[in-house]
Amino acid sequence: MRAPFGEPLQVGGAEEIARVAPILARHGVHVGWNVDSFDYDCPTGDGDCVYERVTQAIGKPGAGSYGVVLMHAVHSQTVNALGRIIDYARGNGFQIWTVEQVVMAKYGKSSRELIGLADPTAPAPAPAPGPIPPQMTPMKPPTVPSTPAPAPPACNAPAYAEGVRYLAGDRVQNGGQIFACKAWPYGGWCGAGAEYAPGVGWAWRDAWDLVQSCK
Repeated sequence: MRAPFGEPLQVGGAEEIARVAPILARHGVHVGWNVDSFDYDCPTGDGDCVYERVTQAIGKPGAGSYGVVLMHAVHSQTVNALGRIIDYARGNGFQIWTVEQVVMAKYGKSSRELIGLADPTAPAPAPAPGPIPPQMTPMKPPTVPSTPAPAPPACNAPAYAEGVRYLAGDRVQNGGQIFACKAWPYGGWCGAGAEYAPGVGWAWRDAWDLVQSCK
């Protein structure tokens, strides 16, 4: 399974992970992502936008990002891009694995075996095409980087606006405080919706750094 917004297993702190992980381990295997397509940030139906973001991220084997690619089936632009992305990956020498094959390659067991639900009479799942690359660790939560920035001399940043595409380092004012958009890839969430509204959304810390209070 993938936790909604990856929280807390993909982007959370050690205390949150320690609280949630044992519960999840009884019911499923958490799989995070290595490459975020940010497809939600592309115009509706614009498959070219999603295609460019994914292909630029993965590049060529050995010269780009690889691993679990996060996309959302609810977006028409993702649907329009997926076939071309698959063709690009295969045409450039990438192997396409199922998530279950990633689990098998990492742990040597199926997800059902890992949570104790395996049926000994059931056929074994298809093995992965090869060993998992040592750099590819989709199950391990990464450290969320901070955006180092000195505090401005005055609280004169523009007001935060939902739906605006913010870039790393962009500053906004919201609720009497100044915030800076985190570095890529976390900055992709800065204008994603109310849950990421700086200082007030429940997931704002995934996208923003608090710079100073103006109160």
